[in-house]
Order: sequence, then C-alpha cells, then structure tokens
Amino acid sequence: MKKLSLICPIFLCLLILSACSQSVCLNQSEELIFSLPEWPPKNAGSNPYPKLYTWKIEINQVGKVLSFYQKEGDFCVSFYKNQPASITALPLTLLDDGEKTSYFYPAGFLYPSSYQAGKNTLTWEEGFSAQLIHKIVSSQEETGISPNRLLKFLLSFNWKKLQENINSKIEKSIEEEDKAVFNPWQINSDKLLDNICYGNFKTSLLNISGIYTYQLEYLFPNQEFSPLSAFIPENACLMQKNLINLQKEKANLIADGHKFALIFTPYSAKNLSRVNTYMPIYSERL
Repeated sequence: MKKLSLICPIFLCLLILSACSQSVCLNQSEELIFSLPEWPPKNAGSNPYPKLYTWKIEINQVGKVLSFYQKEGDFCVSFYKNQPASITALPLTLLDDGEKTSYFYPAGFLYPSSYQAGKNTLTWEEGFSAQLIHKIVSSQEETGISPNRLLKFLLSFNWKKLQENINSKIEKSIEEEDKAVFNPWQINSDKLLDNICYGNFKTSLLNISGIYTYQLEYLFPNQEFSPLSAFIPENACLMQKNLINLQKEKANLIADGHKFALIFTPYSAKNLSRVNTYMPIYSERL
C-alpha cells in the first residue's frame, strides 16, 4: 500500500476521534511470552519447504515499535496492557544457491484479542490483520498524530471480530472442494483501512473481487515446477484442490520456494500473461 493512501484517511479520522480530550494511559505494562510457528509448516503437501534462515519479528503498538531477527525459540514482549498491538514474524528462507528470500507472507498475532494465559503462538491466519495494525501504527511518523489520538482510533475497532471473520472464510474455503483457499492477502487493504477508519466496516469488505480461479495444470503444464503459495495455510491442500486464485490485472508471483518463480497477470479469464523468473533476493542487511 502506498503510504499516502493510508495517511490521509487516518489523519482525518483521528481528528474526529480526538474531539474527546480524555488522555489514555500508556504506563501499565505486562510481559508476555510468544512462540514462533513451526518450520517447516505441517501438512506441506508434495513440495517440501525451503530451509529457514531466520525470522524478522516486528512489534507494533502505539509508543512501542521495534524489530529484530531471531532464528528460533520463544521471545518475550512487554506490551502496554490491554492496548491494541500486533506482532508479525516474516520467515526468511534460503534459496538453493544460499541466498536469502522473503517470499512467504508473515505470521501474526493480535494483542489483546488473541491473548491467552501462558505462551501464545503466532499464526499464519493472523498475519494479514497484524500487518494492518502495523500500517496504522507506522503512519504516526508521517502524520505527526499524537499517540493518544492514534490509540483511541485503534481502541474503537473490534480487531477480534475482524480476525474471526477471516478465520471463518479460510476454514469454509478449505472445506469446499470446488473453491480455491481464501487468501486474506488478496483483500483490498486500501479500501478496508479507509472504511475501518471512518467506522464503516462491513464483512463484505473482506470479499475478494477481481479474481480468476485456475487449475494448476493450466498454469503449470510442466510438472517439474511444484508451486508453493506465499500464504502458508493454502499449501496444505493446494495440490489436492488443484485450484488457485489470481488477481485480475495484477502481477501474481508464484514460486517453488527454492529457485524459480512465475509471474502471472490475468487480463481476462483466458487472457493471461506469463513470465518466467527467479525468486527475489532479500536485500536488507541482517
């Protein structure tokens, strides 16, 4: 998402929400223990996952934004108590030549809505919602909005209900044999954030429009290429369903996780461009 498309609606929305002058306490904290998803993921299907190099973990809460790399094990986070936050964990994997890549979407966790006493595990299903909070919190630097205003905005939305709706769509699509797995990363996040900001959220905003469903053998006639979806839960039944959704007039990258990738751009159901390429190399310094 381009930053400007997010900044403007959030700025206007927070000006409205800030009409109440009551301050919000940012002092009370609690330390929580989190665990990373299992790698390689379970039920990977016929195509094995690449080796994991490390995780890029990002903590997103008003007044508390940080990132770090961690190869394995649990980690501890101190959150301002009961104030919306998210964690994302991006898996950085190794290509066959030893280079690093960030092809797969991150896992996530929503605090406090997903919190349970004890140790909590990040899930792939929550990655999209966690990334939404990340975008909102990171907009503060560009807008100059006070932490108090931004926090009031985050508190005004039911993040738990959002995730429940996403989980329901994923589960239902897995059960339906004639449909591809619902991929939340194909949701129009610009439109969703705008409506969340103005208090106009509807579950219909989670519907994915402008997609075409293709059989895998149509996209990959060469059986030597074994595709892996960037959305981890889809891979458990990708080959069994033999279906995948592509977004219209957008470059859809599908890779084998190890070396090669294909970029598909559908202009209509039968007008589909295809470009052979290599998986992208992760360029940030570790």
